[in-house]
Amino acid sequence: MVTTDVSTPVPTAPRVSAARVGAVLEYFFTYSFRTREALTLLGVIWLTAVTEPVLYLLAMGLGVGSLIDSTIPVDSHQLSYIQFVAPAMLAVSCMSGAISASIFSFYTRHRHLGMFTMISTAAVSPAEVVVADWLWEIIRVTMLSAIFVAVMVVAGVVGVGNALVAFVATILVIAAFAAVGIGLSTLLRGWQDFDIITVAQTVLFLFSGTFFPIQQYPEWLQVIVQLSPLYQSIALLRALTIGDFGMALVVPIGYLLLMVVAGLLFSVRRLGRDLGR
Repeated sequence: MVTTDVSTPVPTAPRVSAARVGAVLEYFFTYSFRTREALTLLGVIWLTAVTEPVLYLLAMGLGVGSLIDSTIPVDSHQLSYIQFVAPAMLAVSCMSGAISASIFSFYTRHRHLGMFTMISTAAVSPAEVVVADWLWEIIRVTMLSAIFVAVMVVAGVVGVGNALVAFVATILVIAAFAAVGIGLSTLLRGWQDFDIITVAQTVLFLFSGTFFPIQQYPEWLQVIVQLSPLYQSIALLRALTIGDFGMALVVPIGYLLLMVVAGLLFSVRRLGRDLGR
């Protein structure tokens, strides 16, 4: 008696092809830079995104900082006010740029232009679309962080060596907020929901230890603040700009990496549901 063993194939997770991700990235690049008007608009957006935090840095660091005689203790270091504020404003710049770019761009391409639906017909998976969009936002916002770091060096806030290390760390900060931003964009019901994102960013901006140490808060509030993504980003960049490369950096780095993974997985799931994949 001959028996035939018919086994049910086990489905495998779709692989992310670097070639297809690169092709989608090339499409985004071509779409963004294909006309002079698009270049002008993109230049205005980038200029606006980097001007606001730099103005805050000048106003709060040089303006308010000139009125503060005492130094601010951070771990074993004594920082002037501008040294305290500058890396925080760098983190705010990375957060604002990544959130704004990822949410607005992803929402526009997906909901209004139908770009991802069109791309998905070319055998590109939702994971590849999300990864390509995520990388595109990182590339764009990293240009802004480079300008901000250069301003800090010129202003004498940080040395060139520490500035380069901090710049590398800004890529992680941007990657974390861009991943979360893409996920949030899939939840937006309409343009009015952008106001909710703006309010959330403002709360993080004001209460994450940007302008003063969180030790000014009650202990219970300090614990809550330390759980915020902007606080962890500020802690990372502030430590690197003053040359503090201890094991304490494991916490903010691990936090931001978790944001990247969770944000991308959530984004892929949501986009796959929208595209029926």
